Order: sequence, then C-alpha cells, then structure tokens
Amino acid sequence: MPIKTGKAYMGRVRIQGYQPQTKSGFKTKNEAKAWELRTAERIKNPPPESQDFLFSRAADIWLVNCQKRYKEKTCNGKAYIINAAMEFWGYDPFMDDLSALMVENFLNSIDSGKTANRYKRELGSFFNHSADRGLVTENFTKKIKPFKEEKFKRYVPPAEDIEKIKAIADPLEYGIIMVAYNTLARAGEIRNLKWEDVNLEKKEITLWTGKRNETDRKDDTLEMTTTLYEFLLERSTDNPHKEYVFSFEGKKIEQWWLNETMKRIHKKSAAAGLKYKYFTLHCIRHHVAALLSYKLSLLEISKILRHRNVTTTDIYLRSLVTIKTRGIKVLDDIQKIETADVISFQDALNKKK
Repeated sequence: MPIKTGKAYMGRVRIQGYQPQTKSGFKTKNEAKAWELRTAERIKNPPPESQDFLFSRAADIWLVNCQKRYKEKTCNGKAYIINAAMEFWGYDPFMDDLSALMVENFLNSIDSGKTANRYKRELGSFFNHSADRGLVTENFTKKIKPFKEEKFKRYVPPAEDIEKIKAIADPLEYGIIMVAYNTLARAGEIRNLKWEDVNLEKKEITLWTGKRNETDRKDDTLEMTTTLYEFLLERSTDNPHKEYVFSFEGKKIEQWWLNETMKRIHKKSAAAGLKYKYFTLHCIRHHVAALLSYKLSLLEISKILRHRNVTTTDIYLRSLVTIKTRGIKVLDDIQKIETADVISFQDALNKKK
C-alpha cells in the first residue's frame, strides 16, 4: 500500500523471492497505487522483450564484463555509480522503463560538474554495453549535454619545499622521492620497480604501468639522469640480493605504507619546525612536468610522462602552468614591412628574411 511522505506518496512492492521495489514522488495516492499494480504485474509476468531485466541485473552483467578488463578499484567506482543512481530513483527500474529524463535528473543531483560528467561517461558505457546485448534500445546519455566544469589547477609545490622534505626524510623515503623526481613515476610504478628493470650499464630504467589490470601492463624505458644513476648505483651495492628496488624485510613495500609516506614526512617536518603546504608524492610529478614545459616540446614531455595520447599531456600541463601561444608577435614585424602592394604572409616572411 502507498504511504505518504511529506506532500507526496511513495509506492512499495514486496513479492517473495524478488528484490523489494519502492518509488517516491507521486502526487496522489492513486498514482502510487497504479504504479504498484503495474510493477507487481511486471515482476510476476515480465514481457518477453525485457526478459525480467531490472537495471541492477543488467548492471551486474556489465560489471562482470568490466572485472575482466579493469582493476578492482576501477570496477568498484563503476558499481558505486550504479548504486547511487538506484538510491536517487528510490527503486530498481526495468531497463525498458528507463528514460533520458530519469538519467538526467540523477546527474543533475550531482554537485560537481566534473563528477557529473564522469558519471555520465560511465553510464554511457553501461548503456552501450546493454544496447549491444538488446537490453535497452538506446544510450540515454547521448541526449544529455555535458555539464559545466570549474577550471581546475593542480598544486605545484615550489622547489624549496621539495628540498625541505628531502632533508627530513629517512633513507627509504629519500630514495622514493629521488626516483619520483627523476622519472616522474607514479606511486604504483615506484612500488613495483624491480632491479631487473634497472640497467646501470646502459643507464636506463623501465617503468611498468598497469592502469587497466595486471595482465595489460605497459612498459616504458627512460634514460637515467646523472643524479638517478649515481643514486641507483650506490643503492644496488647496498642491496645486491633484493628483488625490488624499495623493499622492507625482503618484500616490496606495502601500498598503505607508500601512501602514507608524505604524511609521515609532513608530520616530522612540523615537529622539526619546517613549514610548508602539504603535498602528495604525485605533486612531485606536477613540479617536474611544470619545469619541463619551459624546455621541451609537448611530444617530448608526453613521452616522459608516458601518456598514450598527446592530448592528455596538453590537458595535464594546462592544469599546472599557463601555456602561452607563441609566434603571433611575428605579425608586428610583418606589418612594419613597407610595400605598395598587398602581399601574402609567406611573401612577407620571405622578404623579412
């Protein structure tokens, strides 16, 4: 039976052996009752085309597919979005009851435009997967325009603050910072770095990236800086029989320990009277990338950051520094050229030379 919730009514359907269904927001009790009757009938006698496919069941199929391709953390994020949508709607709808309006209302409830766009992308992936399997007729997110995002600037710590953490860090922490600075490696890449990936003879280091899953890891080989070479040469002498470059009691360092590294250093710095704005290990990557932007081309930086797409590098750098469009000042010189005829830009450039 429908129940009153404030100024509206909520319908409830409970059938043994099936997940309970609730939906709120009905203006009248009769509307809520009609929904209860339709839903109960569909649960007991699902139409052939729906195959009793509730939103949650179709999502389970999608998530199983994702688990074979992505890391557990990524899949958990996708599952969170599915659960958030059902929590917003207040019930688990049948796939052919869904609409672009329902999806848009859910996305509109998200405070952050950036988060809403991420949810939209994930739901778009879900609807594409479901459409390919005949569980839904269309991808509803295609009808929804992107949300406005606030301009985001990543924090870039100044050089003096990086020197402060180097001074207070213990030998293991110092080594992690050294590798992070001289390779722009991500935390996971540093944790998984093995001595077999370090070629001191050729002065090269290989980093492995597994942003999708452990079976889809990509390797990138970088030349060592002189500082990194000297550090690793000394460390290889001190740790001749270790498998991992950074280990504790013969085993690679734990993820939680690595994640807490900068917090420990910040706490020690505060106790020693060293003040600076807290930053993460990944912020060191920001700092070095910002420095490189003044010397190297976008393509060169992209290779060092190990981005698969130069567009990603462009977006990344614009979140760190203000990139100026150069070259337009040549117009000042071109317009100073005295000529009675109208000439092309190329002619003007040739004349200037």
